Amino acid sequence: MMRTMLCCLMLFAGAMCDAGAVTARLLVPAYANPCCGNGPVMWSGIIAFAAAQPKELGVIFNPASGPGGGPVDTNYLNNAGQGPLADLLATSVPVYGYVATTYGAKTLAAAQAEIAQYYSSTYWRGSTVHLSGVFFDEMSNDLANVAYYRSLRDAVRQLDANAYIIGNPGVGATVNPSGQVVYTGDDYATVFNALLVYEDYESLFATGYTVPAWTNTSGAAQLAMFVHTTPTEVRMRVAMSHAFSRGAAWLYVTDAILPNPYDILPGFWTAEITLLPELIFVDEFE
Repeated sequence: MMRTMLCCLMLFAGAMCDAGAVTARLLVPAYANPCCGNGPVMWSGIIAFAAAQPKELGVIFNPASGPGGGPVDTNYLNNAGQGPLADLLATSVPVYGYVATTYGAKTLAAAQAEIAQYYSSTYWRGSTVHLSGVFFDEMSNDLANVAYYRSLRDAVRQLDANAYIIGNPGVGATVNPSGQVVYTGDDYATVFNALLVYEDYESLFATGYTVPAWTNTSGAAQLAMFVHTTPTEVRMRVAMSHAFSRGAAWLYVTDAILPNPYDILPGFWTAEITLLPELIFVDEFE
């Protein structure tokens, strides 16, 4: 039966929609070291929101463009098992370990070794740390690489059968330059639990987003969207509305700019987390 999603949005009135509807979550790329710079404010802000509303948040943990070569940086978790990462995990918010795949060019062995780091007690300095899954950045949208990403998914699931896995191609469309006929858009759609289908400027979000052709595939990944360089709080609210109306299960809107818009919290962080529960999907047809 046809189903349509309505975005029930009270941008300025502050009213709430049907309490029984399903909300999305913020997925925050926490790419600042909590030691210094913007890191202390970023991590304290995330932890405070996580403690208050753990069901509205997920966090990407990226200490060194991946796990790094040795035990976790002590600025996140020290030898006594204390630190900002421990405080964040104590809130029960899902945290995802970052692994870049260089658009399929990184060898499977290298990517699998990084995955294994996140599930190694040695990496966590003997502390009992359990991440909720893995975030694969720089994901290729070439259908020829589906087998590569299936192998990475299987490597994660061998370590945690319940892991939630997110891929970031940054676009919704797939390509098939080789003309291969083994893998289809349906295969691509189902390789991970969620796919980041938009990562770009706010100025392009209204008109530069194309609905992925695979969204109606059975078992298709949930949608995630990152919007950066958002100039004002009003534009943030509009971007949030667009993301929800397009079916985003995960989103993040920031006023920060390239080359790294993810090492500082948005200037409108308080307004964004206040707006989040007012953005609710309701089913038009059952």
